[in-house]
Amino acid sequence: MTRKLIVTPFILSIVFLTACNNKQSTAEKFMDYMNNYQIDQLKDITTDDFEMQHIFTGFNLDKDDFIEKYIKDSKNQKAKHHIISSTTDGLSTDYVIEDQNEYAALLKIDYSKLKFKVTTNTEQKVESVIVDTIKGYQKYTDLARAKLEKFQTWLMNKYPDDNGDVYDKNPELAIQRLREYAKDH
Repeated sequence: MTRKLIVTPFILSIVFLTACNNKQSTAEKFMDYMNNYQIDQLKDITTDDFEMQHIFTGFNLDKDDFIEKYIKDSKNQKAKHHIISSTTDGLSTDYVIEDQNEYAALLKIDYSKLKFKVTTNTEQKVESVIVDTIKGYQKYTDLARAKLEKFQTWLMNKYPDDNGDVYDKNPELAIQRLREYAKDH
């Protein structure tokens, strides 16, 4: 009986201290909002001059393009950035992520791994995200390109009246077609 009384407060204090120390950092919140397509929260947590840089393509997004295009496309593809590891140094957090999405899953391509560097300011806002590749990305790109070409050939044969614009205007139709393709391949 005495042991139970001593152990219980000890366990409760450990649980309480752990819960107090689990406050999400700004970078963690950003990643969480991005993975859940929370546009309003992303608008609030990013600076007005926010920029997302894709080093491997040279493609940069300002805040509006990030919210209106990147997040919208991520939602259409059911994309999630699964965090494999992270390290924080001051106002900068480096993530290694697995870029999970429905397109890769349906084409049976292993998910790519990328580096995300999220930089915040002293006001707890995200200023920038730098996205870069890690070893093995070229192999992923080559495989993805080959599988995508096979899908596009199938698409042109099965739906010759569809043009590229129809899929740009209706991304859900593109994913429908990809699901149909995946059933047979």
